[in-house]
Amino acid sequence: MIYQPQVHSIFTDSRKSFNDNDLFVALRGEKFDAAQFVATLIEKGLSHAFVNDIETNRELLKNFDQNRVTFVSDTNTFIKECGLKKLKYWKSLSPKNKVLALTGSNGKTSTKEMLASLMSVYPGKFHTTKGNLNNHLGVPFTILDMPLETEILILEMGTNHPGEIANLCDSGLPEAGLITNIGQSHLEFFHNEDNVFIEKSELYHAISKVPDGVFLVNTNDIRLKKLKGKSSTISIGSEAGNDFVFSDQDESFKIHYKGKIFDFSCPQIIEPHNRYNMAMAVALCLSLWPELDYKSAVKNYIPPKNNRSVVLSVDNKHVYLDAYNANPSSMEVSIKGFVNHWISKKKSDLKDAMFIIGDMNELGENAPRYHEGIGKLLEGLNVKDAHFIGRYADDYLKGFPNGKKYKDRHEFISKNGRKVGNWNCLGVFIKGSRTLQLEELIDIT
Repeated sequence: MIYQPQVHSIFTDSRKSFNDNDLFVALRGEKFDAAQFVATLIEKGLSHAFVNDIETNRELLKNFDQNRVTFVSDTNTFIKECGLKKLKYWKSLSPKNKVLALTGSNGKTSTKEMLASLMSVYPGKFHTTKGNLNNHLGVPFTILDMPLETEILILEMGTNHPGEIANLCDSGLPEAGLITNIGQSHLEFFHNEDNVFIEKSELYHAISKVPDGVFLVNTNDIRLKKLKGKSSTISIGSEAGNDFVFSDQDESFKIHYKGKIFDFSCPQIIEPHNRYNMAMAVALCLSLWPELDYKSAVKNYIPPKNNRSVVLSVDNKHVYLDAYNANPSSMEVSIKGFVNHWISKKKSDLKDAMFIIGDMNELGENAPRYHEGIGKLLEGLNVKDAHFIGRYADDYLKGFPNGKKYKDRHEFISKNGRKVGNWNCLGVFIKGSRTLQLEELIDIT
């Protein structure tokens, strides 16, 4: 059996309904092997399955001939190869077909959603990464799910170990893209931000090798600024001298580009750093399709409710929730953004705002120092009411001694409840790493 992108669809979830030409790939992890479901699927009419070539699987499926089962050395690698085969076939269909890719320490999923919203004005079809399926399997899955009539493919690329971005670029073959920023993410594995920059820059190096490649450089980032002026680059930043000059307004922003001023209203984006993320998305689109008008798409953009930088009204109180990920750089800009918005828009000082801060994971041996630093940031901003959750709560308290600590979300709920209306505040800031599941702190059903 040979995978043919114009004929076959691939699926990996054994619970999913399938069609006659669909092919099942049995993924294998440390604690599971989907090969155990192949026999049942074949009995239900599956035409073909690909499984890992190991002795237990050959014994399990010995009664099925090669017309129904193909053994491969590694199904993860096979998924990547199938995705790449489909991608190359898709690119051969039309010169319009283009891959946009983005990565970064913070804000890549939000910026990907912004790019997708801007593509609503594009006259052709587009396809994008769902959620944050941005790893060695997520990128091929996104490609394999893409309808062949798609013209623009948007891929999000994530990494927590050296070498992953280069691998994802080999899978996604991007022709245009951007890096949101370089921050203090996954330092347990990268050790410092210079190494993060080296890893993320693999996206630039991949695009720079493509004829007519377009890479947007964020010159507001001290490390990414090093890429300004290199081949295939255009630049955006707050300083004059960039191709796109950004200026932030209250619930809006402006971009100066080629002698024109583009004014964008974005009432649903309250944080300055996310307005800048939107501006980067706009700049990339303007460089590729300058004839399109993106103003309505920006104005109508509503951040998805995916536990990332979500603004909610709960019990008539203002709640900022980011319970998906956290690192020192994202925590700092989120806290500052909330504070500035709270003081300027709510006309209230911080005595009416509660801050609930959870652990920041994968920071390595300097994790205690980073957590103490965030505590000091809260102290310096004159925050009055701070609650720290997780194993680094004591380190937060070193920077903010008047805070309260909890070992986990369950202890917080037992002492405070989940009814925001009963909390002694008018607004709440909640942010921490995914493992803490801080979205469970509030009842938003």
